[in-house]
Amino acid sequence: MIDISHAALRNAKQKYGINNATLTAHSQGGLTANYISSKGDKVITLDKATTLGGKSREGSKDYRTNGDVVSLLASTRHNTINLSNPNKQTGNIVHDILNAHDIKNIKNEKLFV
Repeated sequence: MIDISHAALRNAKQKYGINNATLTAHSQGGLTANYISSKGDKVITLDKATTLGGKSREGSKDYRTNGDVVSLLASTRHNTINLSNPNKQTGNIVHDILNAHDIKNIKNEKLFV
């Protein structure tokens, strides 16, 4: 998947004659964007999947919703901006975890790319 995504990004840059692109992504797409981006690219993610010992690209900006377990390992990184969770906690752990990872959580945030 990463190879296909990387080739698609290279082809798009070549087709449109650009060197630096802005990549925006959610969850696993955020991790993929981090891997395929070039040095001059801007990467903005929401609730990016993280790995133990994984690093974020310099200049990237990672937004995460408090309570999101997918991006938990990145919660203290210098480029992570923790957003408040707009969902009411139900006490059902599975439900609350899924709600915390929902892209709808940024609906009323003033985020600009």
